[in-house]
Amino acid sequence: MCRHIIVKDVEGFKFVKSAIARLTGREKYSPVRVLRGELLEPHAKNSPTTNFRIVHDHSVLMFVEEEDLVTLNKEEFLLLEAIYKPSDRFAAFMDGTLELGLFLEQNSIVFVDMYDPGNVKKTQVKGTVMYKGEVNGVPGTLFGIKVS
Repeated sequence: MCRHIIVKDVEGFKFVKSAIARLTGREKYSPVRVLRGELLEPHAKNSPTTNFRIVHDHSVLMFVEEEDLVTLNKEEFLLLEAIYKPSDRFAAFMDGTLELGLFLEQNSIVFVDMYDPGNVKKTQVKGTVMYKGEVNGVPGTLFGIKVS
């Protein structure tokens, strides 16, 4: 299935499931803001190319112009999927972090930001990629880093 990252905030609609809606047959949608950095997929196999839903929340539907999307290959999608927040995902997509992730492999040397317990002071430490791949129950491609 073709997957995309959205590069511009858009308005979408969240499908609200309620007992009344099920009984009456009336679907209810509430407007919702879809942030750049969300991962999208086509709403259905035969849907128009502008009709999308959020990968991890199929209740949110939207129409998106082609110029507001970038198509991702499978490896790019899996790397970005591991990043939880859309703003962080968009930053990784834009600042070159995604490209770095594509080229990293086992035994690659990296520098990792480490924070003190109060999450105040940041220190960069050298590390080695020991693992790149999936972890059961966690979406996306993750890295295991051994710090020196």
